[in-house]
Amino acid sequence: MIPRRRGRGPRYRTGMCLAGVTVLFAALFAPRAGASAPTPLTAAGVGFASPSVVDPVHTYGEPDVRVSALDGATYASGPWGTGTQRSLWNISVDGGRTFRPLHSPAITTASQSDSQIPCPTGVVQCAGGGDTELSIDDHGLQHTGTVYYADLAALQALKTATWDDSTKTMAQGVYFNNDPLNEGEDRQWFATWDPTVRPADYTGPLPVNYMLYLEVVGAGEAAAYSTDGLNYTFSEAVPISLDGNAAIDQQTGQVLEAVGDTSLASLGLVVYSRDPTNPASPALTSAQTVHIASLPANTDMRGLFPVITMDAARNAYIAYVTKASGHSASEDPNYWQIWYTWAPASSGWTQWATPVKVSSGSAAANVMPWITAGSEGRVAIVWYGTSDAADDPSTIDAHQAWDVYMNGLTHADGPAPSMHQVKVTHHPMHYGTICLEGTGCIAVQGNRNMADFFQVVTDPQTGGVDIVYDDSSNELIQANAPPPVQTADHPGAPVVLLAQQNRGIGLFGTQVHGVPASTKGMVDVLGDGLWDPVYGPANIGQLDLKGVRVYSSASNLVIDVAAASLDNLDDAITATGAGAVDYVVRWTGGQFEDPVQGLENPIYYAAVEALPGGVTQAFAGKATSIDLCSVSACDPHVVDYGAPGNGGTAVTVVRKQAGSFDYWELTVPRSLVGNPVDGSFLESFGAYTFARKQSASIQIPNSDAEAGITPVQVDGVCCRDARVGPLAAPWKDLQP
Repeated sequence: MIPRRRGRGPRYRTGMCLAGVTVLFAALFAPRAGASAPTPLTAAGVGFASPSVVDPVHTYGEPDVRVSALDGATYASGPWGTGTQRSLWNISVDGGRTFRPLHSPAITTASQSDSQIPCPTGVVQCAGGGDTELSIDDHGLQHTGTVYYADLAALQALKTATWDDSTKTMAQGVYFNNDPLNEGEDRQWFATWDPTVRPADYTGPLPVNYMLYLEVVGAGEAAAYSTDGLNYTFSEAVPISLDGNAAIDQQTGQVLEAVGDTSLASLGLVVYSRDPTNPASPALTSAQTVHIASLPANTDMRGLFPVITMDAARNAYIAYVTKASGHSASEDPNYWQIWYTWAPASSGWTQWATPVKVSSGSAAANVMPWITAGSEGRVAIVWYGTSDAADDPSTIDAHQAWDVYMNGLTHADGPAPSMHQVKVTHHPMHYGTICLEGTGCIAVQGNRNMADFFQVVTDPQTGGVDIVYDDSSNELIQANAPPPVQTADHPGAPVVLLAQQNRGIGLFGTQVHGVPASTKGMVDVLGDGLWDPVYGPANIGQLDLKGVRVYSSASNLVIDVAAASLDNLDDAITATGAGAVDYVVRWTGGQFEDPVQGLENPIYYAAVEALPGGVTQAFAGKATSIDLCSVSACDPHVVDYGAPGNGGTAVTVVRKQAGSFDYWELTVPRSLVGNPVDGSFLESFGAYTFARKQSASIQIPNSDAEAGITPVQVDGVCCRDARVGPLAAPWKDLQP
């Protein structure tokens, strides 16, 4: 058994909402291991593009994701810890390929935080850093395009915010529970109501954003509503044993929540409804609890949440895991398995089918399910799974390898569903325990860096499956962190990745077409090297990426990263108020045996840095992390790409020109980046430009990271699994 460092052990938290659409998987697709060549898919198979890196700097657990049906903008968020007093909220306007952290107001220098979402004027008790939640009003009568956001602030308040991407406008609010029987809030869930046809029995405002949350002291689960996404009004509370995410029936406005009704081992449903005698009010004033099933002996659902979705025919589906604390999957075929059940709207969601197990084969022990559905009977369920059936995956660290699994179901609303299980990840996304013990994780030295869940959604424009998950296989840990990090840290920076379906039948029952999974490089449209990176208005040509490519030459890799212009680099430094600007190419390497940590998949990089006065330096190596602490423990929060003096090794760089644009040509010894052989793949290969407060030769101070002062991403081009081999691909032949 590999010795491990102590891990995070925060309180239990709850999962998250998402209604989606479905999928028919005609055949399994074969995963890729490490950096080996991919196995070809069958003609009718479902495939995924190389995962996009949601944030190459900030890492966080339990990522959520939403895609706007109106403009295709993709949003992700997750907690960054109460120690930092902020959470992360990322936006992509290029189809989920690259993201930027949302913030307010616009920044003017690289010495400011690009992740700060402030409290409303005059409010101080809403710092944030806890659980986050997202929803979008992108359908129905109003379809305003408003993005709703909430960030838990130390169990005392919920920082709320809205974003209008068409006007680049953010507004902030704060919610303090006004239930007289309650003190404090925990894990919130959204359900947005904006029907295509107004119900005859409702005359009130639309859209309505409903929020469910766990009361710290009080009845149990509370319901509130908002008509502006900022100000919420409490309306109902119901006793439960375990909360889960929410789905909404657009036809009636009823909100459905998957719960543990009387115990953690008793699956139930809460149906929240409005007062029929008050048609002008959107308040949820009544709650019906429906018992669904009792779990097998020695199991409960705390692995971590029961999750719910609804298909186009208004059938509701719930997925959950049978956690068996203190036991292994080898002891009983019911232990650590993923299950689903369903009920039709015609029964008022009171008649539920016998639960069916959906995990099998190499997914021997499993945790953290999530579910989405689309047209009638089409469902996709995802989870983290390991082939290790001999150990309790929450408490026994055998350095077991974990992957993302997905099961696509058709006829899920009948007695004989068709199921197709696939492994989504190309390499294990985690090694060791995934601790589910809450505050007890510290006592058992369990790893909780990935927090409590991950998600699957449907792209509302293409019908493709989008899966956002954490990859902590890098095993990063800060080597020289100040106390208390050294005594309460866990390796593995939870890098947030987005895997998007790029071939096969999608959730709308139609063919999905996406970017290729592998290539020798890619190009980017010009004009998106903005400062401020979210608000603009100026385009910084020196930081506006044109593309990136890689090829091999004897014992070296040659990496080219192109920009609109590399003239007058001091202008870019001045425009961003930076101490340095960096061009960073990063990727995930093949499996590597570390003598201390065990197996890992390192993050490698090659970079060029421009300093004031026309000075440049080039360097490469293995990424490092800055680890920060919260109320429970410490873990990697920031990934850094250091220059000599900060983990990097000097390499050779030459500036070149290709037609109307310039590029850096870096020559990197293979030995610096894991010795990739020809024919292997550099996974999630992409390039980024950053404005830094100071040179990459200087380690980011922990105090700066705590305040969110980190390298600011200006532009990016991401991602492909780049095949290593001789001969450079002509720039004109590369695709976006």
